Amino acid sequence: MSRVWADEDLFNAQLNVALNDVSSEVAKDIKEVLNDVGILLNEYGDSALDVLTRELTNTKREDHIPHVNIIPSNGEGVCAPVVIGLGGNRGPTMKSQQIMKELRGSLLECMGRVEIAIFIAPIESIGNAIRDSLEDIRIHLAKGALKAFIPIAVFDGKLSIVTWTKNVTNKK
Repeated sequence: MSRVWADEDLFNAQLNVALNDVSSEVAKDIKEVLNDVGILLNEYGDSALDVLTRELTNTKREDHIPHVNIIPSNGEGVCAPVVIGLGGNRGPTMKSQQIMKELRGSLLECMGRVEIAIFIAPIESIGNAIRDSLEDIRIHLAKGALKAFIPIAVFDGKLSIVTWTKNVTNKK
């Protein structure tokens, strides 16, 4: 498999910091989903999010990875320690802003049960999608209801964690 991380060492270091306070089972599931995204990026390029969304819509992911709720595929009412939103700009993938809105709704509905929120979207749409939700995300982090929010941009078939604030986690 070719590299799917813009800078693999930096990506892993940032991910490890964000996952420092979660159980090893949850961290393993997060890495498994990110690896799946990486495999699809190698195969389909920047349209991988469309392919992954289509695949997950036809298969309930909670049967395979119980610690992860993937939006838009798992549906309402599914609470898990990790919620991952897959945004897009075109094709069957919902627009990034709509997915971020659903992710935010999941954080409210599952307050106290979601530890990590990850948002994966094309680089050209991730900023606008997150902008309207930043205050809510910061409140969840400050209250300790959420341990980390990890935005990941897809650009040129590669994944990069977006460092959006010095307080990516709720650690001081």
